[in-house]
Amino acid sequence: MINDRPTPMPFTSEVYKITFSSLVNSQKKYDLFLCYEELIEEEEIQNLKNNLNIEITGDGSIFEIINFTEDFSIQFDLEDSFFIENEYTKNGLIYFRKTKS
Repeated sequence: MINDRPTPMPFTSEVYKITFSSLVNSQKKYDLFLCYEELIEEEEIQNLKNNLNIEITGDGSIFEIINFTEDFSIQFDLEDSFFIENEYTKNGLIYFRKTKS
């Protein structure tokens, strides 16, 4: 979407921000800026793990949460875009909860 209108421009040109938020010792946030089909840099993966204890792998279009120690949320911030709403995602916000055993 550009200026609230569909566009034939490929998604590959879009850079978007993802904010990970967790309550590890106190409210913490970590931002990643990603491009579609571009690998997430190892330094960013390590920073996320060191700051919020969240482990991920993948690229900007498909990444996987491998492990996490505390509940956290992901906020997808797409300027001039829209979010797919479903029972798990509301306004681009997704919650991940650690099941206590």
